Amino acid sequence: MKTAELLEELKGHGLYVFSIYDAAKLMQKSIAYASLFLSKSKEFVRIEKGKYAIKGTDPFIVASNILYPSYLSLASAMRFYDLIDQNIVKYSVISVKRHADVLFNGSRIEFKHIKRERFFGYTKKDNVYVAEIEKLFIDCVYFGTPDFATVLEALKYAIDSKNIDLKRMQEYVIAFNDKSLINKIGFLLSLAGVEANEIFGKGRKGYVHISGLGKSGIDRKWLVKYD
Repeated sequence: MKTAELLEELKGHGLYVFSIYDAAKLMQKSIAYASLFLSKSKEFVRIEKGKYAIKGTDPFIVASNILYPSYLSLASAMRFYDLIDQNIVKYSVISVKRHADVLFNGSRIEFKHIKRERFFGYTKKDNVYVAEIEKLFIDCVYFGTPDFATVLEALKYAIDSKNIDLKRMQEYVIAFNDKSLINKIGFLLSLAGVEANEIFGKGRKGYVHISGLGKSGIDRKWLVKYD
């Protein structure tokens, strides 16, 4: 099989990121043969041991297809949805599996572990597995990144551009089953001018702490101390 033929087969199967086993199967050759073939070709890029990408594949696609199941989230997903305009040098991927970070084309792909019952609220867009916008903000607050002020500005933009279902976001935070997170999301929504009635009273009864807002204070409704 020629390189052009393998490229056609891979793209036909939607395999812009693929394993050495995928290549061997499509080529009907041994693993050793496929490995040698890929190492000699300029049309493929090695991501890590046994994992390759078609040269020129979008980094968003690469990041979200290395580990299964997984999805793109946090600041990189904000950039994917154009909620922020900063250049991305670190792609954050959430999975129920643990995986070491990967360096790819000068960028870092980090993998964050989450419990299986909290692994939901993602979709596939243009071959990218990515958090739904509603789940994205929950992930950001849960993992504490990016900073709270950036999350707030991105949320306001999503609301203004009508790209978010706020009822679904409240349903997701309840399903996430973390009382401290409910307080924080309720506080976040209140700062964005949203009444979070569905989740009010379901959070912690004691104060929780948030940093990265750029100012200090206490919110007695949502029991949040912030700075």
